[in-house]
Amino acid sequence: MVEIAKLEEFGAAAVVGCEHLKDHLLIVNEADFNSQLAGVKAWPLLLCVLPSSTGDDKNADNYAESNAGLFFVLAPIKEKLTRSERTALWILTQQAMGEFKDFIRKQMTDQSSAFYEMLQDADFGKRNEDPEFNLLGNIGWSLLFDYTTSGL
Repeated sequence: MVEIAKLEEFGAAAVVGCEHLKDHLLIVNEADFNSQLAGVKAWPLLLCVLPSSTGDDKNADNYAESNAGLFFVLAPIKEKLTRSERTALWILTQQAMGEFKDFIRKQMTDQSSAFYEMLQDADFGKRNEDPEFNLLGNIGWSLLFDYTTSGL
């Protein structure tokens, strides 16, 4: 499984490395997000979900785990947005998600990057992205992909 401190560092680095991401939270689930939501002051927000992991050991001497990396890029939506305001919000969160994916690709390929060891074998070609609507009053995008870490 991924080290919690490393995932927290990853979220903070993504905010620094992505122009349109303004804050991040490390969460477990929607209830956890709800409990931290009042403290968010800057948007779009990156949510880093603590991943579930599955054993991916090649043999008894090689411990490995496949992690389901789930991330969200979100911004609050108001009921009375005009059509153009709503479209602009979708565009903003999509742009932030694009920057985040570029950030991940760099971490996967640049051996000198801070998170290369964590993401070097990410299965990013099989990533899944979905639009998210009204996730606790927010809209944006989710990103799901697998990556392998050494067993803890």
